[in-house]
Amino acid sequence: MWSPTLEWSVDNPSISGNAFDVLATVTFVHTASGETRKTEMFYDGGTTWLFRFTATRTGAWTFSSSSTDPDLDGWTGSISVSPNPDPTSKGFIVASGTRFARQVSDASGDGTGLEGYLHNVFQDEVDLRTSAIWGQGLGRWADPSLTHALIDQIEDNGFDTMEVELEHQVFQLNAARHTDHNRQEPDLDTFRIVEQILTIAHARGHTVRLFMWGDESRRMTPEGLPGGINGSVDQRMQRYLCARLGPLPGWTMNYGFDLEEWVSESEVGVWASYMNDHMGWPHLLAARRRSHPQVDLDANDKMPTDGFYDLAVEKIGDSGGRPVVFDYRFIYLRDGDWTMETTIRALWQLTMAGGAGAVWGRDEEEYPGKAQLRTHFAFWHTASRFQLDLVPDSGLSNGWALRTPGFERVVAYMENTSSIDLDLSEATEPLAAIAVDTRIAFSEVDLGLLSPGSHSITLPYNSDWAVAAEAPASVSVPTLSITMIVWVWASLIGLALAIWRMNRSGLPPSFADSLPGSPYRT
Repeated sequence: MWSPTLEWSVDNPSISGNAFDVLATVTFVHTASGETRKTEMFYDGGTTWLFRFTATRTGAWTFSSSSTDPDLDGWTGSISVSPNPDPTSKGFIVASGTRFARQVSDASGDGTGLEGYLHNVFQDEVDLRTSAIWGQGLGRWADPSLTHALIDQIEDNGFDTMEVELEHQVFQLNAARHTDHNRQEPDLDTFRIVEQILTIAHARGHTVRLFMWGDESRRMTPEGLPGGINGSVDQRMQRYLCARLGPLPGWTMNYGFDLEEWVSESEVGVWASYMNDHMGWPHLLAARRRSHPQVDLDANDKMPTDGFYDLAVEKIGDSGGRPVVFDYRFIYLRDGDWTMETTIRALWQLTMAGGAGAVWGRDEEEYPGKAQLRTHFAFWHTASRFQLDLVPDSGLSNGWALRTPGFERVVAYMENTSSIDLDLSEATEPLAAIAVDTRIAFSEVDLGLLSPGSHSITLPYNSDWAVAAEAPASVSVPTLSITMIVWVWASLIGLALAIWRMNRSGLPPSFADSLPGSPYRT
């Protein structure tokens, strides 16, 4: 399940006309649940068509193809899907209410579980861009070491999501503008590079945000294509992208930037509806400053310098029940405002507000506080603390607080403090608590067990602190007790018999004397 993505090849020597306009649908059905996935075959050059599948459930699946082209019609098969042996493997990125989530295995190994995911995108605006408009383009990314280098940098900065800029490279590799080419069909080399990036990222536990278009002032939009926005050429590309990349897990897509200058709400809605109808698998779609209900995310271009928590709560409340992403790029030192302190506090406040996403990164200067960014990642991701049922609760702390409905987990965060108040009156059991200084490398301060009631927690010194109080990990008492009782009793009986025998033979009864090398060892 989740990986690898399966792929089939079909030969179609009788093709005539434009190969990219040949339609062939493949329907996959999960035998036990009836879950259905529909995808399309896609042209891969010569007389070759491919189609792909990624399992979202274990067990038996069947598939069949349908096409007016006889060489592509009537293909059938079956698949047996087992649980993924890698417990860290994850599926597609989805929305769970206003939260970002990733599909994970449930207790049985099936793919119906969800875990919280913080959608924080990292951009390198200097050396490792994929945009042709800035002369870096996707052509050089055919070398997989470049993808690994970017992922290494992203991890060093405490993130796990990269951005891949497509632009008109989908028509011609390294073309940024519609004035750079006169092509109307997908560029196969571009798509091979993009799918390689997606595959490497997923294998390393990362996700990718695909950025489709830019603005029209740079001619980075589909306006210059024959038929314009959502015209026949544009939708041919949309359909091809869905068929080729739709089965690959772990990516989202943003439609473009400065959308208010060149595309209407209704046109964005047509794009999102068409993509969702053809992808076959879930991929969250965003469009900055466009809020059409067909778009999965609420993407804004707000650029605050403080008050991030209150703004995020406001945006989540106004999102129509969708996850929120701050899309304007909070690049380090941008506009002279985005210092290390502003960055790390914004990152924590957006999380405490309920998990709003954002775009971060570097331009000429690198983050001087990478350890602080890694601390945020370790606290939330490595420890799997961002649960989907965490909700903000302003009454629990003199800082900001999140809690689960049953108070099994409570997280509080406060800036510039040496103490945090935490009200655990509604907890049903003592909670194991730790504190983390968010301004240094990750290190937990053990606060012991906090009983139900109100607490004023004294911290070692003044800084920005996060406190997590969680129900202690449970132990399987019946299995442990039976095994241990048998083992302990057998050991005691064996030891007693050994001492009795040693005493009867006149040997000293010391346990040390029975060790190897003792003159009394028998």
